[in-house]
Amino acid sequence: MRPINLLPPEQARAARQRRGSAFVVLLFVIFLVALGGLWFLRTQALSAAVDNVDNQRAANARLENDIAALSDAAAALDLYESRSSQITESLAVDVDWGRFLNDLGRVLPPRTWVGTLTAGAAPPEDDTGETPTYGSVTFTGTAFDYPDASTWFRTLDSTEWSALGGAWVSSITQAAIGDFSTVDFSSSASLTTQALSNRSTTRIVEISE
Repeated sequence: MRPINLLPPEQARAARQRRGSAFVVLLFVIFLVALGGLWFLRTQALSAAVDNVDNQRAANARLENDIAALSDAAAALDLYESRSSQITESLAVDVDWGRFLNDLGRVLPPRTWVGTLTAGAAPPEDDTGETPTYGSVTFTGTAFDYPDASTWFRTLDSTEWSALGGAWVSSITQAAIGDFSTVDFSSSASLTTQALSNRSTTRIVEISE
């Protein structure tokens, strides 16, 4: 059976208009809610991006401080290496003369004494091709007899005194002290690596990298 509408046509149109208006208002409300949601999401994303930028700036600042600290460390390391090189160069031919004289007193034969000692240290020559030498020492002295002088010469060129090597005799002559017959001699030898003090190893402080 068909429904019978007893309301006037004007009321029916008004009802349809109200429903249409309500639908439009509903769509508008939905649009506003959706727009508000998008705005909220965009605001959150923007806030997160700002936080990320702030965090990155803070991280960059820390890195710049670290780089500055490393720059100071690099400058200090360069200074350390420069000073270490200076010490190494200045002590390259540093002879331990205290030990040298102590060894002289230890190995000097009992019937022989040294009158003068002339020494000079020098860097080894690059083209020697042999055991490097670091200067030379010349002795003049007196012995009671030729065998005593010979003992001294053998001492200079023996392993008993490793600071010297390549000894040679410059002169040996008969002499006298009062009524006693003596022998005057002059001899020389080269300073070896064993004569060096190696003080550079104790003057340079080791640092860990």
